[in-house]
This record gives sequence, C-alpha cells and structure tokens, in this order.
Amino acid sequence: MKIIISIYDSVKNPYYGGGGAISVHEVARRLCGTYSVTVLAGAYPGCRNELIDGVYYQYVGISWTGPKLG
Repeated sequence: MKIIISIYDSVKNPYYGGGGAISVHEVARRLCGTYSVTVLAGAYPGCRNELIDGVYYQYVGISWTGPKLG
C-alpha cells in the first residue's frame, strides 16, 4: 500500500523548513516501516527528488519561484 502526503514545505527547504515539515516527516518516517510513503513538496532552488529516512520526497513546481511565489 502507498501513502502520499502533500505539503508545500520540506525538511531540507532552506527558506522555510518549519515545524509543519518536521511533523509531516516524523509521521511519514513512522509509517514507512509498513507502507511506501511519498511526500509531495514544493520545489526550491537546488532540490532533488530523494529518499530521506525511508521517506521518498518528490518536489513539484518550478524551483526558482520557491520563496518568491510563497
């Protein structure tokens, strides 16, 4: 089974990286032992789709607009 969580922020986002991103990451990390978990996050300059603590982060949007659009 696969779980997809959508959030604008990300734990590695240098412009935001706030409490919401940390909370979502902790929940996703705990679920990834049983499920395949993907977090859809807003793109920021220099981001790459990656696996962090067993959670796959997929970045969507245009990376150069990150904090400007926000």
